[in-house]
Amino acid sequence: MPSVKAPQAEARMPTSLDEASRPLLVSEDSRDAPTIRSQSDHGRGRIRRILESPNKHYAILGLIGLDVAALLANIFIELIACDMGEEDEPWVVHMNKALTLTGLVFSSLFLAELLLCVYAFGFKYNPPAPPGRRVVD
Repeated sequence: MPSVKAPQAEARMPTSLDEASRPLLVSEDSRDAPTIRSQSDHGRGRIRRILESPNKHYAILGLIGLDVAALLANIFIELIACDMGEEDEPWVVHMNKALTLTGLVFSSLFLAELLLCVYAFGFKYNPPAPPGRRVVD
């Protein structure tokens, strides 16, 4: 009878960092189910990419411009109304309320962006140094 050799398992090196850090003994059920941490990390990565995009920066600059314009309009309306003695006119009161509310909406948007940045980057965010610059600790 010819001898049959059992197939030998080939030693193989991990191809990625994820594969190298994966536990060796994982149950079959948990392999396919994403963990809460991996879903959270994936969500944070998506938010990071959005927050770092040039389009987001231009949108924030546009919102800042609109906020400043609303603030200046409110100041000028108050000054003109005060100069003309029409502080209690209905149009002045309505414009003052509308522009104040507009400023509050912009401030709320900036606060929401700040909270998203803290969530995405964390409190210890340390951006990489630009090319050619040395960072001194």
